[in-house]
Amino acid sequence: MSEYVVCETQFKDRKTLIEALVEMGLNESQIELHDAPQSLVGYHGDSRSQKAHVIIRRKHIGSASNDIGFEKTAEGHYKAWVSDYDKNVGLGKRV
Repeated sequence: MSEYVVCETQFKDRKTLIEALVEMGLNESQIELHDAPQSLVGYHGDSRSQKAHVIIRRKHIGSASNDIGFEKTAEGHYKAWVSDYDKNVGLGKRV
């Protein structure tokens, strides 16, 4: 199982984060937005303990990938949850 790592971002505004993801090649329809954080899903379809407000599901990244998520912190910025595997391939390489 690939472990998630935290990647700090400078994003504080959800709209700007979404614009950046679209600029990276995602369609807005591939980006889930949640008021309450939702669990990320691993490549085996398992629900992970990591949660996020902005989620790119694995089906939009690659068959061996995990969900990538952005969680809004108490300090007001987004941290990215990216699996160790996805850091080196696909969208994870660009996040």
